[in-house]
Amino acid sequence: MEGNVKYLLKGVQFFRKNFQQFDLPYVLLGRMGYHKGEINKNLFDNFKLALAITSLEALPEIIEKTINNAELSKKELGDEEFVFCENGKNEVNVYTILPIYFKKSKQKADFISQKLIQQGYEATLFYKSDFYSTINRANANLNDFPISIDVTDHMVPIGIHGLNEEQIFELGRISNSFFR
Repeated sequence: MEGNVKYLLKGVQFFRKNFQQFDLPYVLLGRMGYHKGEINKNLFDNFKLALAITSLEALPEIIEKTINNAELSKKELGDEEFVFCENGKNEVNVYTILPIYFKKSKQKADFISQKLIQQGYEATLFYKSDFYSTINRANANLNDFPISIDVTDHMVPIGIHGLNEEQIFELGRISNSFFR
């Protein structure tokens, strides 16, 4: 895990090194204003720019915290009842969300997500509406996609980026309750 953080930090260090030669706020602000008679509303104002630069400086710490939260969550939940996405070779996941597959749960993802949200956790459904709308648009047979149906019924991405240890332990307790 520590090696993954170092790998990500190399990219951050590259940008810091190469952008120090520019007056970054000036470069970004210089692109604001009018273009072909219209105001560019998509670029940052001074306040948003200050927040963005401050956030970039905190990025390595945020990345390390989310990776630690993911590892603690995986350990707390265990692999008997849950399946987690794994990083491939030379891949690093910063885990703004942790997709969790509830492999033996009697409850469906919709129910689990709703209960976690009620407990104050950030939870969503794994591409369920996109999957079903794609199947409908293509006039395809749902029975041809049993694995995708299973994943949409049992995968719940959960936000872990701002959790502390106590909240992660509580998440584990709540998540395990879906098997009773």
